[in-house]
Amino acid sequence: MHPRRLAVFLAGAVLLFAGAAALAVAPWCVKNILHYGNPLYPIFHEYFGGSPPASRA
Repeated sequence: MHPRRLAVFLAGAVLLFAGAAALAVAPWCVKNILHYGNPLYPIFHEYFGGSPPASRA
């Protein structure tokens, strides 16, 4: 396989994998944004902020 064709093939494979991974993680991120204000809660609190929801007890 020609090196340029190989590079294009690998770039497409990486983009396909990254897109599938993003689709798999998207519901979790949306839930965290709605509940905590931080798409990656409980990590990266210093960058995104956010807090846990109020207790219902």
